[in-house]
Amino acid sequence: MKVIFSKRASNKLLSIYSYIAYEQFAPENAEKLIHTIKEHAQILSTTPRIGTPLSGDKKRFLVVKNHVLVYEIKETFVLIVQVYGKGENWR
Repeated sequence: MKVIFSKRASNKLLSIYSYIAYEQFAPENAEKLIHTIKEHAQILSTTPRIGTPLSGDKKRFLVVKNHVLVYEIKETFVLIVQVYGKGENWR
């Protein structure tokens, strides 16, 4: 099963990268974090039900470090709907 990041989720990854790389002056840390998030997202290609279901919704979530991936399992792919950072209201 393929894992796809929505445009919104992709933009959020870019925002996370930019914040860490340019505002915290830590581009290596930014690269590592984005790599880790994408690596964990790929786990969903073989075990899409590993994440916790959101109540009353078709969506599930997976925690990766201080971030939350909200995703939906479709027929032929997993869609990462959004990525939330620490302290963001995502429920």
